[in-house]
Amino acid sequence: MATGGAATWMTGSYDRASDTVYWGVGNPYPSTDGSGRLGDNLYANSLVALDARTGKLRWHYQFTPHDVHDWDATAPLLLVAFTAGPVIAQPTPPASAIAPPVAKPAKPAPPAAAPVATPTPVNERVLVIGALAKRTGQTQFFSLKPGQSVDFAGIRIVARTCETTPPWESPTLSGAFLQVNEQLRGQAARLVFSGWLYAETPSLNVMEHPRYDVWLKSCTMRFPDGPKPRVPAPASSPAKKSAEPETATAN
Repeated sequence: MATGGAATWMTGSYDRASDTVYWGVGNPYPSTDGSGRLGDNLYANSLVALDARTGKLRWHYQFTPHDVHDWDATAPLLLVAFTAGPVIAQPTPPASAIAPPVAKPAKPAPPAAAPVATPTPVNERVLVIGALAKRTGQTQFFSLKPGQSVDFAGIRIVARTCETTPPWESPTLSGAFLQVNEQLRGQAARLVFSGWLYAETPSLNVMEHPRYDVWLKSCTMRFPDGPKPRVPAPASSPAKKSAEPETATAN
């Protein structure tokens, strides 16, 4: 400041979790006459947060702009752990001010999934299917494992198995083998569909029925690590062609 003042009376505080240094800044000068220092007198009567490595200003909080009462920061800073999260507190006369919260340390990344030696067993795979009752427009999705069944609007859908292409193969294709039995009131159950349905390309095989539609949305399973991509060998520089031997000619 051109008029002086704004000294730091107390030692700052260091937050290791955010690598931040906090300093409380004192009052501007003259302390009780602001006629010669118009404006807020920024960073005086403030709490400043600095990057501990570079010293650059991260943020600030001025609790008494244009102070003419000598209400500066003359008390130690407090790092406080509240239920909602940690904060930095600066006691100041005649009251206390709490600055924005201290940054929380980053959560460690979740551990990577353990590699598997074989594909997911059939009975542990999960398939999601959709079903539509064409007369009423009722639509519903179901999550099943092979061997499970579900009843929907007069039909019973039985999941037999599902399969996906390994992630290292292209194109991606997910399929499920389903059986659908129609169960009309007063009649024996009747098989109306038995076959594979495919999520990415439903047109490969469809369930043709005037009252119902069933389709595959996804099949979830895991594979062991696939073959590593081949790294092409560095191209060798072409060998220089040796001069051809001279051929004698007959005179």
